[in-house]
Amino acid sequence: MRTSLLPVSVVLLAACAFAQNAAPEKHEFSVWLNRSFSNGHAFGFAQDRELFLAELRYARRFATIHGVWLRYQAALVPVALLNDNVNDIHQRQWVYGGGLSPIGLYIGFRPTKRINPFITNTGGFLYFQQRVLSPDAAQFNFTVEVGAGTEVRIRRSEALVLGYKYHHFSNANTAHRNPGLDSHMLFAGWAWLRD
Repeated sequence: MRTSLLPVSVVLLAACAFAQNAAPEKHEFSVWLNRSFSNGHAFGFAQDRELFLAELRYARRFATIHGVWLRYQAALVPVALLNDNVNDIHQRQWVYGGGLSPIGLYIGFRPTKRINPFITNTGGFLYFQQRVLSPDAAQFNFTVEVGAGTEVRIRRSEALVLGYKYHHFSNANTAHRNPGLDSHMLFAGWAWLRD
């Protein structure tokens, strides 16, 4: 009887130790404001464009491995503003769009500490009110981004979020032209953590 209780006791002790070391917050809701400061060349060819994104993000922790949090992450983009050339001439205008990034991963490296570095990526789409980047391109564009930043706990359940991301969008050759746009972006936001 004692030998059969030994594995159960070890499992219970390990679970208690894990519960004490892990922070209880499982859900995170955040607002991010993103602004480009330069265009890149990795996948996109359009240049001299500015991009602003306002995002509502949700993340849910699904695993903790050696003190590293893995979270599913999604972002709703109610405001996407692109400073674009009109009809490939030098006249500039802001074009409104919006979108969704339902696929994402957030990896937090010191989640129980006051300063929590992280890396993140998401994928989804943006839809603009008119064709963007070229008159022969599309209104609907696919997005992918990768970034890094830090969360600074201000209170137990609130944090300031700061970081950098590389953002790409293009129509994936669904239109006659596919210039694509790569943007170096800085972001700042506020996060609310919940059990």
